[in-house]
Amino acid sequence: MIILFHRVFVYSQIKSSSDAGCKYGSSISDALSLMKTKGVPKKKDMDISCPSSIPIDIFNKANNYKIKDFAKLFDDYTPEGSKNQSVKKSLSEGKPVVIGMKCPSSFNNAKGYWVPTEDYTQNFGGHAMCVIGYDDNK
Repeated sequence: MIILFHRVFVYSQIKSSSDAGCKYGSSISDALSLMKTKGVPKKKDMDISCPSSIPIDIFNKANNYKIKDFAKLFDDYTPEGSKNQSVKKSLSEGKPVVIGMKCPSSFNNAKGYWVPTEDYTQNFGGHAMCVIGYDDNK
């Protein structure tokens, strides 16, 4: 069974108060902390894209879907090979890995295997994603 969770529930609670249009970034650690304490509702339970407030019944539904815990696998100074091994180890133990990635505009139209077309010297916005597997042959 596939469960789709609401993509803005967490963000709407951790974003800057000056971000009324839900257009700016947030913190991955803040998001994970909220997912641990409050959970996340199913997509079908919340039909709001950028809420200014969330009804209490949505929080009650979110409470059923909390993450158990989270941990940082490495820091910015960890060698790349060690980072890859840490991620693979976690995935092999059945633990998903949340990553942060700088995403150029071509990412918004990605389908299947994506290769960025933009110059890496540009300043891109970030996006958090959940990795659930890998293939060393690709």
